[in-house]
Amino acid sequence: SSEAARGVKSFGFPAPSIESGSVDEFKSALDGTMYVKDKSYETTYSWAKCIGTLYFSGLARANGDYRWVSVSPGATAGTNLLNDLGLVQRLMFKMLAPIMKLFGMAHDTDAGAGRYLAVVYDTESKYDNGVFYGSKDGKLTGDLVDQTPIFEDLGMTSYQDNAVKAVENFF
Repeated sequence: SSEAARGVKSFGFPAPSIESGSVDEFKSALDGTMYVKDKSYETTYSWAKCIGTLYFSGLARANGDYRWVSVSPGATAGTNLLNDLGLVQRLMFKMLAPIMKLFGMAHDTDAGAGRYLAVVYDTESKYDNGVFYGSKDGKLTGDLVDQTPIFEDLGMTSYQDNAVKAVENFF
C-alpha cells in the first residue's frame, strides 16, 4: 500500500474524504465516476490505495486462517511511481529525490523492500493481521506503525466490508 491511503499533505496527496463508506461510494471511486470535480492523480491514487487497504483488512477479518497485512514501502527513491505524474511534478521529484534521501525524507529500494520482508518474516507477531503499517504521521521513512490512529477510517469494519463488496463487484 502507501501512506497516500491516509493522505500525505507534504506531497499533495489528500486523505480520501469518505462520506458514507457505502459499497456504491467505493464502486464510484473504483470506476472513476466519483471524480467529477477532482480528477487529479493525487486524489485518485489516494482513493485507490485506501480502498485496497480497506479491502485487505476486510479479507483478514473474513479469512482469519490467512495473514493479510498491508505495508507501505515508504518514500522509496528509484521506483516507477513518478512515471505516472505530470512532466513538471516528475522533473521536480527526480531532482528532489537525492536531497530527500540526504535529509531522511526518502530511502532507497533496499530499505523499502526491507519493510515488506520485516512483515513477511515476522516471527514475534509484531505485525497484526488486517492492519496497515506505514510511516509515522508526517514521515515517509523510519519505523513501521499502525496507520489507523492517523486515519481512523481505515479501522472502520463497515468500510472494510463494503470495500470487499465493491472490489468483488468488478471480478
